[in-house]
Amino acid sequence: MARASTPACQTDTSFQQPRQDGHVIQPTSRKSYQCELCPRSFLCHEPLQHHASTHDHTVRYVYMECKQPKPDIIALHDVYCRRRTHYVRVTTSTPLGPFSAIQQIDEIEELSFEEFLKRGFSSTETHKETVRRMKEFDKRCCRPVHETITFITKKLVSRLLSCLLWTPVPEQSRSSRWPSRPDTISKSHSQSIETLTANDRRSQHADDLTLTASLSSRLDTRLESPSQSIGAIAANDKRSQDVDDPASTARNSLPKNLTAIVAVASFYSTADGVHCHKVLVATHSNTIILLGLVDLDALLRHAGIKNQLPQIIGDYAYTELLEYRKKRMNIENPVYQGILPDDLPIGVGEEVRLEDCSPVLEAEVRSILDS
Repeated sequence: MARASTPACQTDTSFQQPRQDGHVIQPTSRKSYQCELCPRSFLCHEPLQHHASTHDHTVRYVYMECKQPKPDIIALHDVYCRRRTHYVRVTTSTPLGPFSAIQQIDEIEELSFEEFLKRGFSSTETHKETVRRMKEFDKRCCRPVHETITFITKKLVSRLLSCLLWTPVPEQSRSSRWPSRPDTISKSHSQSIETLTANDRRSQHADDLTLTASLSSRLDTRLESPSQSIGAIAANDKRSQDVDDPASTARNSLPKNLTAIVAVASFYSTADGVHCHKVLVATHSNTIILLGLVDLDALLRHAGIKNQLPQIIGDYAYTELLEYRKKRMNIENPVYQGILPDDLPIGVGEEVRLEDCSPVLEAEVRSILDS
């Protein structure tokens, strides 16, 4: 008997399984091929094909079918967010098929959620647990904008309803110029007009007396101590100038528990150097602080912020700030204009926990900390 020929177009035989008369010839768990008519088994399909001729069973054609074994998830290590992209870190096991000397390859991989879903892992308990962790992480981190708006709107509506339900509605206050009895208006229109006119005159007369007394007392005070008034005005002007001057209260030190810089509002160039106006920083205790005026030298002395600042404002802007720092020029307008988060819940000098911030702001800060 002549042996059946195998088509020449076959190139990859690592995962190929032969068919016999249209039936798939599956290897056993011992990676051998069992004859259907006798208890003999073979390590390859070709000896089985030759053996079939002894049973007067001719195999005319051998059809090759490629079946890629699915990889498995052995262990889940972490699920995290980096720059608004979610990743999963797992140990995978990729089988190489029954004809390979190496049975499988185990390796630790970092996959994005999209890459993970495209791999087509085997549906095991570890795989199901990994998918569940990914879905939970997706819900609480980097939620879509429409979901965030819906969440904030529902929260705002619930607060308004609680205020309306529990806050007593005050009674309508009556002015002293109006009569105490509402029946008087309906009963006697002319009497009400006379009462209103009299009340208006008495009120106007009392207001005139009060205004005259107030003006006279102010005038007497100014005439008695003109030097004291001038000094107070000068002190007020100085305080106002200190508030408006970006370099007046610039701090040259940072909090000790500072971790990273999140955002910067603006930078000013003065004769004393470059100062940052409103800088949002993160701390080790999972909080954020909005600092008022900070010297650029204080930021540069912090090793972590010095390396991170070019990523926040850009390499070109960072180089320009270093030039202004050397020249020490007085420039009225800011030399750099940044953007603070719109949903920032704190003011200058205040601190808030990340979990008390909006989901979008919390995810943005954590992505910066992870980078």
